[in-house]
Amino acid sequence: MRTDTAVNGGNSGGGLFNTKGEIVAIVNAKSAEDDVDNMAYALPASSVKRVVKSILDNNLNSSGIKKARIGITTVITDSYAEYNEQSGEVELFELVKVQDISAASVAGLGGEVKVGDILREVQIGSGKGEAFVCREGVKVNRSYSVTDILLSVRYGDTVKLTVERNGENIDIFLVYDNQNYFVIEE
Repeated sequence: MRTDTAVNGGNSGGGLFNTKGEIVAIVNAKSAEDDVDNMAYALPASSVKRVVKSILDNNLNSSGIKKARIGITTVITDSYAEYNEQSGEVELFELVKVQDISAASVAGLGGEVKVGDILREVQIGSGKGEAFVCREGVKVNRSYSVTDILLSVRYGDTVKLTVERNGENIDIFLVYDNQNYFVIEE
């Protein structure tokens, strides 16, 4: 995320807080050009938590994180903004659609995800169908929300994708029971 909060040499790597005093991001970079003033970049706190938990859960060193892959390529087909009266902020939304499916992936082998499906929600948990128990979930309002939550998938988990197809919501259950469904990113 980009912020216009002043970042100096001593506070890069520190927390970025909202007006309630809650940490929302970790500052990681700043533009240092003569004609740029107070333009810095930060990693969302939710992403940082997932990366740290991935490293700890998978006994990885700091050179990589283990991340689940669905095996789909997505495209943003529409975006819009809405004013949230409760928070007093403008929120951005994207329509995230499946553009391609890798045949050897968890999505490709299951055969239930289709090109053209609109991603609506991703949940991580265990079980299938009525027996599914959700541990963590996210509405797909932005394309990065899918990428972020995949950091929380562990071997043996079930990912419940809710997709919209022909105006109807469909639940698809993907079981992460193969190490090939994961990659280690540096």
